[in-house]
Amino acid sequence: MAAPADDTAAAVAAASPTVRAPIPTAPSSLLISGRAFIDSDSSRTVLLRGVNLSGNAKLPTKPLTPTHVSDGFLDDDTNVSFVGRPFPLDQADAHLKRLKSWGFNFLRMVFTWEALEHKGPGIYDYEFMDYLIAVLYKLREHGFKCFMDPHQDVWSRFTGGSGAPGWTLRAAGLNATNFAATGAAMVQNTFKEPKDYPKMSWSTNYFKLAAGTMFTLFFAGETFAPNCLVAVPADPAAAASHPDGPAPKPKLVNIQEFLQSHYINAVAELAKRIHETAADLEDSVVVGYDTLNEPNAAFIGAPNVAKRPPHQELLLDLSPTIFQGMLMGEGHACEVEKYGVSWLGPYFITKETVDPKGTIAWFPKRLPSHLGLPKAWDSDPDWVQEGGCIWANHGVWDRNTKQLLVPDYFVRTTSGLGRPPHFDDFFVPFAERFIRAVRSHHKAAVSFVEPAANSIAPRVRRPWLEGKEGGGGQRVPVSNDGSWDRICFAPHFYDSLTLITKTYNPYFTPDLFGAARHRYSHVFLSIKFFESGIKACFRDQLAGTQDEGAENIGEAPCVIGEIGIPIDLENGKAFSTGDYSMQTRALDANLCGLEGNPGLNYTLWTYVPDNSNEWGDGWNSEDLSLWSPPKTDGGSVADGEDLDAGARGIKAGYLSRLAGATSHPPLPPLSTPSRLARARGTSKSTSRASTFRNSPTCKSTSAPSRATRSTPTPPGSTLPRSGCASCGCGERGCSGGGGRGEAEERESAWAVLMAVRNFRWETFGARVIQ
Repeated sequence: MAAPADDTAAAVAAASPTVRAPIPTAPSSLLISGRAFIDSDSSRTVLLRGVNLSGNAKLPTKPLTPTHVSDGFLDDDTNVSFVGRPFPLDQADAHLKRLKSWGFNFLRMVFTWEALEHKGPGIYDYEFMDYLIAVLYKLREHGFKCFMDPHQDVWSRFTGGSGAPGWTLRAAGLNATNFAATGAAMVQNTFKEPKDYPKMSWSTNYFKLAAGTMFTLFFAGETFAPNCLVAVPADPAAAASHPDGPAPKPKLVNIQEFLQSHYINAVAELAKRIHETAADLEDSVVVGYDTLNEPNAAFIGAPNVAKRPPHQELLLDLSPTIFQGMLMGEGHACEVEKYGVSWLGPYFITKETVDPKGTIAWFPKRLPSHLGLPKAWDSDPDWVQEGGCIWANHGVWDRNTKQLLVPDYFVRTTSGLGRPPHFDDFFVPFAERFIRAVRSHHKAAVSFVEPAANSIAPRVRRPWLEGKEGGGGQRVPVSNDGSWDRICFAPHFYDSLTLITKTYNPYFTPDLFGAARHRYSHVFLSIKFFESGIKACFRDQLAGTQDEGAENIGEAPCVIGEIGIPIDLENGKAFSTGDYSMQTRALDANLCGLEGNPGLNYTLWTYVPDNSNEWGDGWNSEDLSLWSPPKTDGGSVADGEDLDAGARGIKAGYLSRLAGATSHPPLPPLSTPSRLARARGTSKSTSRASTFRNSPTCKSTSAPSRATRSTPTPPGSTLPRSGCASCGCGERGCSGGGGRGEAEERESAWAVLMAVRNFRWETFGARVIQ
């Protein structure tokens, strides 16, 4: 890699452990007991409250190519850099100070496989790794812990999302320059008018040809594409000495092994870099690693490729079947259904003909130069592999007749399971392999096991889970070598209809979690009414998600890795009016659902330092950032004294101290902002304890009880509930510190009864588990 620019190099050097002043007392590490995280020093139960940092890490800084920019998008994808993500190092203090003032104590650090290995297979970007380590030292200065998130969305930037390097597509024979013409992917960068790109339609790419093929190959290539082999140097050192001469003999590996090994090795290389150059960050700051953001089954388990698979939940804009995607990928015209979405779900609009006019999404041959190997080797038949549609090559359909031959191809298996394959059969071995690779460097890393979005937690076979719900015979065996002992369940949760329709409906919402699990005889019976019912619905869905994780992978802490709301509700109306009250209500509903579940941890999506009202987070027209740089009359936004200026949708102060223990003295009062401005404004710092004591309406004469336990409450046991929902004083009938109105109390009574210590919005904060 080229040397960093002088200013970047100086900033990284200033933050590196070799030159910085030692920190007298390193932060404590986290232990795991049942469903709880325990502070190693105080033995207190810790609740983790945080945010994803950052959504902009999906995109490179050089060249700076947000998804609404087409110029240079399909140029050399190996010559990019992610140095500077999530923010320039000289702005780190301002951003982290702001997040700390909001009470967050935990961050989900977003990075991509592409950021680590964009140059080519096995060629790592150590400049980016060192920059990321410098950012991690900044986290330590501000008292944050984090877990590392190798992020992806629909596989890659070139298939409409983020994550994998461009050369992974070429390894499978896919030609990204032809995706738009063939409907293989809908990418905003190549969309005719980027402003007209259908919002939230990016996720439909999971079932289009390009991303669907890549995920199927990544997890199950050995099962469904056994003949898709990749030629790699048998001896990389010897191959390097033959750039222009005769090519050495290659080694052929299945595409699944090729993709998985490179992804896992890249993340393990980052863990190794941290271990070798910044070992003092392990455990004290970097708690662990996510397995993979939002993995997807894609074609796996599709009973008929001529129809949409049952796990394809969202239909939006052009929605071809899997087989139609295969036909269009080889240049054949198809009549494709087009959908819209409303509060009642997807609805059919019309059919449109997609005619590639002979353009093909595949390379005719897969060549060594596609992977950065010498172009001279392209003429060696030992290195050249079959091109064209992988699925036609495996007999799923016939190129000549264009007829479907094996509609149930992706539920057939020769693995001896005695049943149709399930995504768990492929995901669980991958996750275990990933865990082992990371822990070969970071020995005590917590493994944040993330399931596919909106799916049931993977079912693993462990002795104490046999016979429990999920079926012992359907569980996937795992090793007993300790790989699954220090894990955290890390699903995502979104208010899907608000996210997709960009409108918050405070009057009703469906229980999508319960409906997907057939808990209602009719979908209309799943509808919950009014905001109290909506909050209770979110709380119950989150509780069910957490319980499923415990049933399927064992008792473990749960972190909701992503949860958030779109800030551009109602076509961004708040940007001109300054009225973010609807965003606040939407976020309030989500947070009440979270805080109604004792012991549940979370990281909100997202905080984007370079967010803008026009293009949102800079990625597929999404706009979920809790902060956007406010307009200023010159000077740096990051240097402003008003940390709340630019906050969006947040009206509540958070508390960052999360635990207590009877064996230790009470914590001193914490200082926290009393309120964050909607979009502008200042806030005075007040002590939570003093706020409670000085409340004119609170019946308690002392601060709320901090009686806690030295060991976590056994899973499934009932935690005591405070009588006062606003201030935690234990007195029933208390209206809480701040004089909350009687009518407002009645309006939210149901949510209060169903939540545990659900403090009123102005003093909403982290809970101490009793």
